[in-house]
Amino acid sequence: MSFTCKRCGQNEGQFEKTPYPGPYGSTILENTCQSCWNEWFDASLIMLNEYRMNLLDPRHAELYDRQMLAFLGLSESEEDDPNLILKPPENPPH
Repeated sequence: MSFTCKRCGQNEGQFEKTPYPGPYGSTILENTCQSCWNEWFDASLIMLNEYRMNLLDPRHAELYDRQMLAFLGLSESEEDDPNLILKPPENPPH
């Protein structure tokens, strides 16, 4: 099977098993190299901390997934920006 990372175009570094659970796991496995995944992981930690995201909150989890797919070059939406230019999630009313 031929493998090319959608983000960087490398033909090596494919995962042996999915690095991410859930519905996007197989897409990431088939289209993302380990190097780009490591870059995303580092960037995602910054994003999670900067915006104080809680992945148990469905809105935060959805934003996380959208940004992950955009960063990795896997987003189907042209509105998603791969450069981590994010608006913080709206805070729930208190």
